[in-house]
Amino acid sequence: MAELVRTEGLAGAVRNGAGWDLVLLGLDLFLHGDDLDRTAWKDTPQVREFTIHSFRAWGDASRAAWGVSADDMATVVESAVRHVTCAPERGDRRRS
Repeated sequence: MAELVRTEGLAGAVRNGAGWDLVLLGLDLFLHGDDLDRTAWKDTPQVREFTIHSFRAWGDASRAAWGVSADDMATVVESAVRHVTCAPERGDRRRS
């Protein structure tokens, strides 16, 4: 994790940690035979809520590991949350 924080900052630790959590969730769903649309599942409210929870958990873990202030980590986590909650709808091809 130290290398990840060094190269990508705390946002990298929060976002990549949540990414791994999503991979494990997808694997669990697959192994349990859940029928899901692999292209759309990440946009469901349940997966978005899971991702937000994961961002916050990785923020807490990173804060504890690196001694980052609560305010600084809150900024990192909220930036990650905005990325998930403010993503353009599918089919919206506008670029920001």
